[in-house]
Amino acid sequence: MMVSSYIFAYKTLNDEYLKQLAIKSIEFKIKNLYDKEQGIYHYFDKKRNAPGLLSDNVSMMCSLLDLYDVTKEKKYLNLASSLVKLLEKFKNKQGLYSDKLNTKEDIGLLGKQNVSIVDNSKIAKLFVKLNKLKEAEILLLSLSCDYPK
Repeated sequence: MMVSSYIFAYKTLNDEYLKQLAIKSIEFKIKNLYDKEQGIYHYFDKKRNAPGLLSDNVSMMCSLLDLYDVTKEKKYLNLASSLVKLLEKFKNKQGLYSDKLNTKEDIGLLGKQNVSIVDNSKIAKLFVKLNKLKEAEILLLSLSCDYPK
């Protein structure tokens, strides 16, 4: 959420420093906290620790799309797209997204997955935004092609 806040502040204040903070923050997360299989990890004691929750991964995707919006760097759009596949692991039998992945280390109430209407509605909005960006990218590519006359 911090990265998205930096981007919002950058757009509002037109302060390049805020955009650079957002880029630096997201690059740190990609380098140190991102894993293809587990998504975003929590960071404490100067190292990567517990795998993130659904909300962590959704916030990361939102940040990536916000950053793509201002930089137009495809790596951010592509990483957000790849996180969609990861979100499937959070889906329960009813087709809703649970707050965390179950692990064999979970005991007691930690083994209980919760479904948040807030997280599920954020995912729906995120999928719509991602789809619009992907469609726009495809349209731009088709418009930029030189067709034989």
